[in-house]
Amino acid sequence: MAWLVAIARAASPPRDPDALRRSGEARERLEQQSRAIADRMEAMGISAYRPVSLTEVAADGTAEERLAFRDISIIPSAAARVRREYRLSLSLFLRHHPRIAKFARYWVATSGARCPIAEIPARKAAMEEVLARWTSRVGSPLGIDVLLVSWEMPIDAAGMAHVHCNLLINPTRLLDRSDAERAMGSLRAALGAHLHDAGRLKNPDEICKYVTKPEEVLGLSDHHLADLAGVIRGMRLICPLGSYRAWRRDLRSQGLRVSSLRGEAILVARHHRGQRLRRDDHEEKEMIVENVICGIGSRLGNDGISQPVVRVVGYQPEPQTGAGWRGLHRLHALQDQAAWITDRARTLEAAGHGGGLAAVASAIRQATAEAWARFGYGLDRLLRPHLPNNSATHPAIPGVDRPPEASREAG
Repeated sequence: MAWLVAIARAASPPRDPDALRRSGEARERLEQQSRAIADRMEAMGISAYRPVSLTEVAADGTAEERLAFRDISIIPSAAARVRREYRLSLSLFLRHHPRIAKFARYWVATSGARCPIAEIPARKAAMEEVLARWTSRVGSPLGIDVLLVSWEMPIDAAGMAHVHCNLLINPTRLLDRSDAERAMGSLRAALGAHLHDAGRLKNPDEICKYVTKPEEVLGLSDHHLADLAGVIRGMRLICPLGSYRAWRRDLRSQGLRVSSLRGEAILVARHHRGQRLRRDDHEEKEMIVENVICGIGSRLGNDGISQPVVRVVGYQPEPQTGAGWRGLHRLHALQDQAAWITDRARTLEAAGHGGGLAAVASAIRQATAEAWARFGYGLDRLLRPHLPNNSATHPAIPGVDRPPEASREAG
């Protein structure tokens, strides 16, 4: 149950005050830059905000409205959403494939000199064609599995972009010097530009990057900003390939997705969202969207401890539609679960778990474990984390992994 996973996050220790302050400042700066870019786009007639609101509703009922940016990668907050998803997914893939994690390498390929904004799609398409042909004719026969391609397009104030991509490759067999030189030499010749081996991948952040820096976008003239937004919108800038793409497809076929718990990537079950939002932009058709629960997460408080939140599209405490009332009932059920766990944790803490943060964490974990038996899979159908049974490699998470006896009682 993803709601209980979110509540379990609250058992995490408070973060260092200085790190918390820096993190808060970075988030606020990213939000300010996103608003500045989106407002400029809106002033030019480019839709940068979604027509519906996104609200985070906490367990205590407090609601905080969040700006909902469209999926345009030059808006930093929108790019961060995509980057975070791939960063988590790639880190979990590498954790489940230790040999790949050990030998995967990170290449950087360029398209040559800077080009005007209008030429970006052609440059990218030409590089993709070269990479596809090289993979088929050279990479695959040599046992090189290309796992991911991510694109960067730094741009200067004159509107000239440097189109290049980052490649994550996995040598499936040991390459001798001649094979390695052949692989890189053939790709470098086909590209007709620079190709650099940056060594083994140490962190998914190295390859899952922003397409442009916010400062670069803010420094563009309105004309160049409008051109860049038109070119980038809808462009796929992070592309999973090879065995990584097959792994992602396998997760989807099993009804699983990647989430995070206490900063670690985990697998959780996908949930049915009920009322669905269409991705097209037929805003001229009037549609009432109320209380659509689109996600479960946590919000960091000023004390450094997270609290669970429900992300709701079109939050309306007094809905006008049947779907809105059903969404509100579902939201109240989630809040009741959180309230029960909170009260139970306080009772356990007062009953002799000791004092301090360790007591709070222990009480919340035990209360969350008891909630599995009390609520089962719940009305919300936001399911539990899916973890392998190998406890030596993947130990159970207290208060999150559902005990067998709880399954029998709930059934």
